[in-house]
Amino acid sequence: MQAFAASVSDPGDMQQKRITGRVTDVAGEALPGVNILEKGTINGAISDVDGRYALTVASSSSVLNFSFIGYMTREVTVGSQTTIDVVMNQAETKLDEIVVVGYSTMARKSLTGSVAQVGAAELSESAASNPITRLQGKVSGVTILNQHTPGEGSTIRIRGMTTINDANPLYVVDGVPGGNYAPNDVETITILKDAAAQSIYGARAANGVVLITTKGGKKGQKVSMNLNVRQGFSRNSTHYNLLNTREWAEMLWLEAKNKNITGFSHVQFGNGPTPVLPDYIFPTKTMNGGAGTDMSLYDNQLAVDDGDDTYLITKLSPGTDWMKEIERNAAYKEYTLDIAGGSQNTTYAFMLGYTDEEGVFKYTGFDRYNARMNV
Repeated sequence: MQAFAASVSDPGDMQQKRITGRVTDVAGEALPGVNILEKGTINGAISDVDGRYALTVASSSSVLNFSFIGYMTREVTVGSQTTIDVVMNQAETKLDEIVVVGYSTMARKSLTGSVAQVGAAELSESAASNPITRLQGKVSGVTILNQHTPGEGSTIRIRGMTTINDANPLYVVDGVPGGNYAPNDVETITILKDAAAQSIYGARAANGVVLITTKGGKKGQKVSMNLNVRQGFSRNSTHYNLLNTREWAEMLWLEAKNKNITGFSHVQFGNGPTPVLPDYIFPTKTMNGGAGTDMSLYDNQLAVDDGDDTYLITKLSPGTDWMKEIERNAAYKEYTLDIAGGSQNTTYAFMLGYTDEEGVFKYTGFDRYNARMNV
């Protein structure tokens, strides 16, 4: 016995249907120019100024694709419907890099002035305690002069030295001229380098403008916490190759020889053919065991204090490099904590930080505690 199977299609699925409707946004406003396309075909239509459209599709199983720039794409199956009204939601996408230019923000491709921007990721590559110092080598046309003092700010020159008077640019922090900030608080640094900056800030911007934007939360962002620890050390890697005491004395004798000076003498090193280094420079030219080196004679008080003048017994140094004696490997420590988040209506960011920077010279350093809140 043989079995036969047959499939029967719904005639309604094979019949063309005319679909009409209206396309609006979430506020109910009409959206003209929306593309309506029958999926998998080239059959389509465009909504008119009132957002209305009409389209004949192949069957009830057809799928309509609604697309419009700046809005999320919608797909709707026709089914038994003859009227399909669609509400389209805006798409939140990053269209272009945004640059802060004073009282507003603009897409970088729309800028006509000379603007440079450095973000937090690039700034974090440097261990300098000052964010302006971290700009060194990252912006063309900008010169950074470091003070090399713990905690001291750097000098910035935009387009070179333009005046013999105050050549400092205008600093604006979150829209406030001259505001305070810490390195870890900085989200971006924007430098306005041309004369167009004066149209916003006036004569104060004659030497350029440094716009500093601090970190903040984002709408719809879940609470995030970041803990950063940076440690390191710095030291002076280059020193002058100085003469020691004997080398300096021999240089004096060589200088006299080159000048054809005969009978050259020196108050400490004598007048022989070669210099003789004494054991003491006070009393002058005294050797070990000399009568004047008796430490009981030592007196470091003035005559007005004890009636006798000072008598300082001083040994000759073999050649101490005092620069190296006062230097050290300077430790650098930075601890920062950031908490940021936001809802649909509010954004917030809390930043705490501690910086301990030792100077390369002993007994110098810089400590800073900072806290900031952006809501």
